[in-house]
Amino acid sequence: MGTRRHAHLSWNPLQPRLAWMADAAMNVSDGADSGLVVDGRAERGARDYARLHDRMLDAASALLESGDVDRVSLPAVASRAGCSLTSVYNHFPRAVDGIATELGARVMSRAAERYAGSAPGLSGLDLPRLMTGAVADELLAHPRTTRFVMSASINLSVDDHWLESDAMDQLVGPFEAAAATANLPASAQDLALYATTFFRGALNEWCIHSIDADTFASLAAR
Repeated sequence: MGTRRHAHLSWNPLQPRLAWMADAAMNVSDGADSGLVVDGRAERGARDYARLHDRMLDAASALLESGDVDRVSLPAVASRAGCSLTSVYNHFPRAVDGIATELGARVMSRAAERYAGSAPGLSGLDLPRLMTGAVADELLAHPRTTRFVMSASINLSVDDHWLESDAMDQLVGPFEAAAATANLPASAQDLALYATTFFRGALNEWCIHSIDADTFASLAAR
């Protein structure tokens, strides 16, 4: 039986990639069945694609954090990332809305990584609190990017609001883990929905400057 190995692409379900990346990253050796041997070129190509993709997102975030939201355009991202405009269009066919969606997804990805690294040893409701606190920390670390993403998500809310569904999906697991050591008043799914709704409200209040960052962080970790 042949083996299949995937390169690490810093990819997760919260950070959409083009479907071919997963296939391109696969190094297949199955001589018993087909004699097919795929060299490392596809794997290297997928790795380079992922690095360029992240570089474009970094460039967009840097432009946003510079304080001039109007500067965030595909030509500006291409210039900042040191790539062609065609490459930016290939990576983000939905243009700036696509960049906003993935910037939001990257927040959730990084928060999930922080949760995975800190969750061992915790129990009960400290687990979902850790997750919501990690998301809040990531959002507050890039305030202008966060407000840009939230603004753009209004336009995208018909089919893929970046925070609403992903945040709830991310919280179900921590609440399920909490149920192992704590008597919860509702199901993990219901509690994830309640917590997400509360978190979203606090985030919106911070975005419109009704509450300060410390208050938002405190509410997010409750």
